[in-house]
Amino acid sequence: ALDAVVRAPGVAASQITHVMLGTTHATNAVLERRRLRRVAVIRIGGPATHGVRPMFGWPRDLAEAARGSDLIVLAVPILAMRAALEAMVPHCAPGAVITDVGSVKEFVVRELEPAVPAGMALVAAHPVAGKETTGAAAADPELFGGRRVIITPSARSTPEAIGKIETLWAATGARVERMEPALHDAILA
Repeated sequence: ALDAVVRAPGVAASQITHVMLGTTHATNAVLERRRLRRVAVIRIGGPATHGVRPMFGWPRDLAEAARGSDLIVLAVPILAMRAALEAMVPHCAPGAVITDVGSVKEFVVRELEPAVPAGMALVAAHPVAGKETTGAAAADPELFGGRRVIITPSARSTPEAIGKIETLWAATGARVERMEPALHDAILA
């Protein structure tokens, strides 16, 4: 069951255009820097996110939360990504871009790309940063500053989608690089 849906402070539910599933250092850093202000974060399990107000009245269902979204960031265990994506993509805006924050890329691309409908794009990503502390209370808006984020485009990733994900990560202060998924996994996974 979904325990909390949260949003950046000062943003009305009607203004939400992006949904992030899960809370990790990646989603927390984006929210803390407030570079993407129209974001809803869906948490599965655990307490409500510290410092981010609950969005009352917002759906707690993945399909409803994804309705009309043009960007989905999957921040759930890799083996849960496909099911989450399949629940969300029918409800996304045309042309939506799907990305993730997993550390394995070849598997993610192989498993998720078939679930991405025509007209949408998958651009897998691996933020190479982290801390030993976890949870929203440990959020650090500077976590990705100067750190590597490796974008692993696939054959179906469009230049526009790649640009959108590069812009997302650049907004966190990260150094964005591109790499083939298989090469990424050979070096980093």
